[in-house]
Amino acid sequence: MYHGVCLFCHPAKVAVGVNLFFSRYRNRKYCNFTDSSASIYCSSVQYDQRMYSQLLLVRNWLEKYPKAVDSLEGGTWIKLICGASYQDLPFIRNLSFLFTLAGVDCIDCAADGAVIQSVDQGITSALSYANRFSVSLRRPLIMISINDDEDPHFRKASFDTSRCPPDCSKPCERVCPASAIVLQSDQTGSLVPFHQGVIQSKCYGCGRCVPVCPVQNIETISFTSCPSSVVDNLLKSEPIDAIEIHSRAESVQHFHLLWDKIGTIVQTSLRLVSISFPDGGNHLEEFLRSVDRLIATEHAKYHIIWQTDGKPMSGDIGKGTTIATVKLARKVLQFGLRGYIQCAGGVNNYTISVLDELDLRARVGTSHKYPVVSGVAFGSFVRRRLIEMFQETSFDYTRNIENFSCFEQAWNFVFSLVKPIKERC
Repeated sequence: MYHGVCLFCHPAKVAVGVNLFFSRYRNRKYCNFTDSSASIYCSSVQYDQRMYSQLLLVRNWLEKYPKAVDSLEGGTWIKLICGASYQDLPFIRNLSFLFTLAGVDCIDCAADGAVIQSVDQGITSALSYANRFSVSLRRPLIMISINDDEDPHFRKASFDTSRCPPDCSKPCERVCPASAIVLQSDQTGSLVPFHQGVIQSKCYGCGRCVPVCPVQNIETISFTSCPSSVVDNLLKSEPIDAIEIHSRAESVQHFHLLWDKIGTIVQTSLRLVSISFPDGGNHLEEFLRSVDRLIATEHAKYHIIWQTDGKPMSGDIGKGTTIATVKLARKVLQFGLRGYIQCAGGVNNYTISVLDELDLRARVGTSHKYPVVSGVAFGSFVRRRLIEMFQETSFDYTRNIENFSCFEQAWNFVFSLVKPIKERC
């Protein structure tokens, strides 16, 4: 039986104070009962102790940087990317819960009221969970993502299932990292043609399914995130602290048009503006300097992040995957833009070691002869790994993860990603 069940089924035991558990069960003789219920209870106490210690460590990280944006200056900034077009509300809630508990600085999500509320619910639940251990944590910033022109982050896969061959081996279903494609077969193994195909709320537009379709039946539909009026309404009605604009070197005119519409409300309402972009070749520096002149005004009260999107939505593991974003970050650092550089697109558990090998990450108490990267953003890599984890444990993630046994495994994964970055402070 899972050793954390006692904790989650009986939250009142935590409310009386973890220190009480420590004093009562410090002597190992309490753990020698043969009765299974006593063993479960003792095991739960050990789990409480470990969780309490980890939360104290998270609090110590956060106390060194009282404001989330302070982490940018210290080089320990971490952002969670829920997905610019991802709308799986229960998963987003659990994702936000886990990363808030681990001390993430910012959570980036779709410019959608329901999605923003799911992020907020995850944050609020995590802070409440930590409070049960008498540990107070800092609330992360909530960021919404929008685009100024066509962008792969703002698209959805779609196909007509009636055109699928009856004997199709369903490669699209196997390669989808978000489990957004579900195709059912009848008793003979033939594909049921009227099934829904792509679950739109789970699709975030990675495009992996398109080339593997044997009959080229899959297309992607792009969209502009939302008009300026919607952005205005969201900023006034939802707990939004920051905005990210996805753009590219070829879209400089589109960026100027968008900024003309939203610039005023952004300047008066937000604490952070992030510009996300891929490598634009020889035109990238000119584009970024144009954007810099436009948004980095002397009256602006917000901080600026330049998000180097090296390998968008890859979700891959391996050291080679992260090279693209690190190379792009090193290139942009040479431009000397105002603000901070943050890696994304290909960020995984190897990114920090690659940045350290190239001496591109800030070191506390060390002066650098050149600019350094201020932080990283975890996106499709963590979503893919957690989805796989939930599937392996048969966890129905429409439920709150902290109430189920797979919480420990998911928490250990998230904590292990955050710790090497935050403990440098």
